[in-house]
Amino acid sequence: MSDIRGEKVKFRRHEIVALHDLPSAQAHDPCIVHPGSRGTFRTAAGVFLGIAAFAVALVLLLVVTIEGGLIDRPLNARATAALNAALGSGYHAEVGNTVLRMTSGGSLALKASDVTLVENASDKRLITTRSVYIELNSLALLTGHLSVSQIEAEGAMLDPTLLPQGKPIDLTTIRISQVGDGLEGVFTQIDAISRLIARSNTQNMRIADMRLSLSGPRNKVVPIRIDTLDFIRDDDGAIRIEGAFDIDGTPAELHLAATGRPDRTMQLDGDVSGLPLAALLHRTATPAEPAFGIDSTASLAIKALRGEEGRAPTLNVSAKSEDGTFEAGGLSSSLKSSELNFSYDFGRGSIEVLPSIVRVGRSSFPFSGAVIDLDKINNDPRKGFALDLLVRAASSAPEDVSDPPLIFDAKARGQFLSGTHELLFDQLKVASG
Repeated sequence: MSDIRGEKVKFRRHEIVALHDLPSAQAHDPCIVHPGSRGTFRTAAGVFLGIAAFAVALVLLLVVTIEGGLIDRPLNARATAALNAALGSGYHAEVGNTVLRMTSGGSLALKASDVTLVENASDKRLITTRSVYIELNSLALLTGHLSVSQIEAEGAMLDPTLLPQGKPIDLTTIRISQVGDGLEGVFTQIDAISRLIARSNTQNMRIADMRLSLSGPRNKVVPIRIDTLDFIRDDDGAIRIEGAFDIDGTPAELHLAATGRPDRTMQLDGDVSGLPLAALLHRTATPAEPAFGIDSTASLAIKALRGEEGRAPTLNVSAKSEDGTFEAGGLSSSLKSSELNFSYDFGRGSIEVLPSIVRVGRSSFPFSGAVIDLDKINNDPRKGFALDLLVRAASSAPEDVSDPPLIFDAKARGQFLSGTHELLFDQLKVASG
């Protein structure tokens, strides 16, 4: 080969032999390989690119169709049906309009506007919401089904007709004897929310931007804005309730855990923190009268057990206030951390005040007692509460006095009238050693 390197080798036409005439092709069972043509590969590549281009165009068309609202109207009836299926037989939803949009994560979401929750039995409108955000399971949607992965309600408001004459809620008009029924109602509603979340194949339901109001001192309107209220269902059926809200501009938080059997909530534990006492227990000074009441924040610890056959229900609440001020008669005193403990007597329909203590400056007032509806005492027709308080081993030591503390016992009995918001004592006894 080195002798002919660099030289051209030429073959004449008669020296070229066809492959099938070679000796290797004369075997008894020859193996002949046919090379593929370049046109086949080009065709396959063209088909693949065509399919890809069609898929991209289909996706773009779907996005444009969704974002352009071309399928919003047909979905309105489907969204209403999906909401009603999630709510169950006790309620139904009325939907103003529905739009389908893409979320930032690429999922599909229905946004139903002007949604009203209606109770089927009474046909009462319970809650109206500005919008209900429903995140859909995309795979289920491709099969023609609406499967909800998350529900979030925004701008929820109680229907004004449910409140007395459309006014703010006055907590002093609540009957103590109805606390037991109210507690059972809370358990029932938690069960309903748990079933709703389970039917929707979701783990989280959120209520956002809900507003209501309470009646405060001198008929002051105390606004409550619920920023978020999350109901999170665990695999075992337990519900965690996490809330962020503010009362009269003061932020507060709610943390509750509802546990029990998968189909029935039996226990409720949790706490509420950041409650502003001044919103309900303090009135500012006016030209006619000085300031009066408590300015502080408090937290509540709640524990409730649901009644069932062979076991009575229980409800216990502990309140703890932070340092603040107490104003009365033109004087201001420092309010120290205090504790109040309550339990509900389901048999008597009364609130039992367990051993508690209030601290003002250097003074301390341990007490216990009971609160019951006024008409339960001697058939008093007035609306309000009867109070019975017992103070034992109280210590009075004003901060501006250097004398030793005064130790005393006291007993007080009186009424709080809901109509006039008056606190009247018809019996007050004090004994000191």
